Amino acid sequence: MAGAVMAEDGEDEVNPDMNVIPLVDVMLVLLIIFLITIPAAITTIEV
Repeated sequence: MAGAVMAEDGEDEVNPDMNVIPLVDVMLVLLIIFLITIPAAITTIEV
């Protein structure tokens, strides 16, 4: 495995840290979508 940390006995160590980069990516995309759609939802066209 590329970038894996090997233990002294040759077994792979388990990384206990959660990978938060995909979570941050999804949150940024959702933030951008909301920033674009909120002004369109607020403005109304009078008929």
